[in-house]
Amino acid sequence: MAVAVADRHHHAARAVASAVTGADGATIPVVVDVADPAAPEAGVYETVDRLGGLDILVNNAGFTVRVLGIARNRFGGVGDSPGCRGISR
Repeated sequence: MAVAVADRHHHAARAVASAVTGADGATIPVVVDVADPAAPEAGVYETVDRLGGLDILVNNAGFTVRVLGIARNRFGGVGDSPGCRGISR
């Protein structure tokens, strides 16, 4: 089994990947910032290139409305963000 750990900061992805490595599999860090519309797709391609394939993809990237300062009635949701659209095509 192999796992890719994605984060917008390489050091954070590397730290998590290091912490979970060792269960008879490879774990790699991948930098993906969902604020960049091209990053999710690039992260998937990097994962496939480095691990030889992709069987399961879990997207738990998100942000909060309060942090962004967007009025709740103007917020379409995390699923409408460019990064989420990039992966779900």
